[in-house]
Amino acid sequence: MRIQFRLVGMVEQHDDVWLDLPVVPREGEAVKLPGIPEYDTVVRTVVWYPIVNDEDEQTDPFVYVVLGAARPG
Repeated sequence: MRIQFRLVGMVEQHDDVWLDLPVVPREGEAVKLPGIPEYDTVVRTVVWYPIVNDEDEQTDPFVYVVLGAARPG
């Protein structure tokens, strides 16, 4: 599954990371990304985006995942 990761809430800006993974991470899980501590890569939100190509009616879905530090509470 094609997954787009966006990092939020960090002082440093990071480009989005695209990965092909066999499983979509769940909210609250940490994702391992090179050079970024796991406490800054906790899944906050998962959004599924089905993309439909009208010309040949193929669907190419991807998942948008927001990562950041764990929320208190």
